[in-house]
Amino acid sequence: LNKSEYLNMQIKSNFKKYIAVYMVEKSDLLDELLQKLKMKYGYETVQIGAFINRSKSDNMIKGTSPTEFLGLLANAEFIVASSFHATVFAHIFEKDFAIIPPHRNSARIEQFLDITGLKHHIVNRSMDIENAIKKIDYKEVNQKLNPFVQESKTVLLNKLGSYDKKK
Repeated sequence: LNKSEYLNMQIKSNFKKYIAVYMVEKSDLLDELLQKLKMKYGYETVQIGAFINRSKSDNMIKGTSPTEFLGLLANAEFIVASSFHATVFAHIFEKDFAIIPPHRNSARIEQFLDITGLKHHIVNRSMDIENAIKKIDYKEVNQKLNPFVQESKTVLLNKLGSYDKKK
């Protein structure tokens, strides 16, 4: 789906300007990153879908529906995540973001960011933060991503077409 289709599904949050934090493990690095973002922007932080506070977040939302999740990411000023899906939605909604990769299964996130040319938005240590919080030029990113998206759609539609023929 494209950006406008996802925006039509969203449930908007009541927060004004905020940094969305999703599925990041508790760490000093996360707190340092959020501190720098709060100093740079002055926005509050909203931790999404957590049952324990993994960071020094201003707000914590314990459970969200898929449409609330979309709204929280779509309306954030900045996204901090360790989730592949949050990474993709950051791109769809053209948001600035930083990724603290999970200890397991980070290859998919890294491959996606390699395609978009945004691997420098991965934060593995303190010295990565400054590059990771820089503004993103989505015109350039979309030029890299669009051929990949089109090829993926073609492959998927061909597979679905061959599935229908087998019925």
